[in-house]
Amino acid sequence: MARRTAVAKIEDPQDILAQAKRFVKNGKGFLTNIEIEYDVYQDDKPVREASGIGYLAALKAIDAYLFAKGYIEQSPESIIDYQNKIKSIRDSQMKKALMNNLVTAYQNLHLFGYYRGAVNVPTIKSGFKAVNTLIEMVESKI
Repeated sequence: MARRTAVAKIEDPQDILAQAKRFVKNGKGFLTNIEIEYDVYQDDKPVREASGIGYLAALKAIDAYLFAKGYIEQSPESIIDYQNKIKSIRDSQMKKALMNNLVTAYQNLHLFGYYRGAVNVPTIKSGFKAVNTLIEMVESKI
């Protein structure tokens, strides 16, 4: 399997953060019209779409922080690359908060929601909550 090519440098962290916010809004929009019974979404297709978009929003938020603080010149290519970049952050409180919220978004949205088709409402909502927390944290620091 071929690795994807490097992503072009994005200049303005505020623009990246605005994309993250737009992605969250769009992702949550997929969830608004799905019937819920017993804390379970009744249609997995829009949940998968929402989860994928929500996870991308998390990555965009982290990109914004890493670009703004000079940790990267292009977006990391994998979750491991993101984790390694976060580990290099000097602010230990920010490092822990970014890592914990990224892991929650990765597991709940990317792995469970998108890949596995999880339809448990609290799982998906906690993933989006982690993404919103990432966006708020990054917004306060850049």
